[in-house]
Formats: sequence, C-alpha cells, structure tokens
Amino acid sequence: MRKETALGRSAIFQDNDLIICTTVGTPVNPRNLLRTFYALMKKADVPKIRFHDLRHTVATLMLSRNINPKVVKEILGHSDIRVTLDTYSHVLPSVHKETAQQYGNMLFGVEQGSMEREASLAVMPTGLFNSSSESSTTIQ
Repeated sequence: MRKETALGRSAIFQDNDLIICTTVGTPVNPRNLLRTFYALMKKADVPKIRFHDLRHTVATLMLSRNINPKVVKEILGHSDIRVTLDTYSHVLPSVHKETAQQYGNMLFGVEQGSMEREASLAVMPTGLFNSSSESSTTIQ
C-alpha cells in the first residue's frame, strides 16, 4: 500500500517539474503519449492529425484572435519574429481586415455594416436627375 504525503500524492511520486508526466511523475514515453492522443481523437470523432499539428493550430488560433505576433513568437519559441510571420502569413490577411474594421469603428463609432449602408444612402447632388425628363437613369 502506498503512503500518502501531505499534498495527497503517493510516496512514490517523483516531482520532476514536468508539464506532462505519468501518474508517478516520471517522463511520458512519446509512443504512449501518441497512443493516448490518437485514442482521444477517435473518441471525440475528429479528423486525425499529427501531434505537431497542435502547435500550428494554436498559433493560427492565436493570430486569428488578434494576439500580438510577438507574443505568439515567444510562445512558439521562434528566435525571430520573421519566422512566425512567414510561417503564418496565411492567417494575417483576415487579421488585417478585422483590425481595419476595428480601427474604423474606433474612429467613427459605427459598425462596418452601418458605414456601408450609410454610403449606399448618400444623397446625390441636386439637378443630377430631372424628375420631369422622359428617360430616367439608375445608378447602382
């Protein structure tokens, strides 16, 4: 029988300051980690991906949520911001569009959709259309 310590861990637990460890605190065998990872994907009924793809998923999600690329670089451990920006440049166009919309909202205090509606309802200069003329022109 195992003796419990004050922290509720068994006396055989080794605190190696690991993020992922076995139930006794030792390093996880990579093959066992993959086996568990694949089993969880199957149970969750999600497409099978490589374990390394989680890194790309996290980076893409962070950048798409407008997390500062410098923070993403630090989390990923890239030595240079250019590595992060070059690798995840496919995410940045949508981030730029969202940033521009947020900046416009900040400056003008209206939603982008509202600005588009206001632009479409702009008043035309007087005299451009003569209601008494026989032919009328529609500008779209």
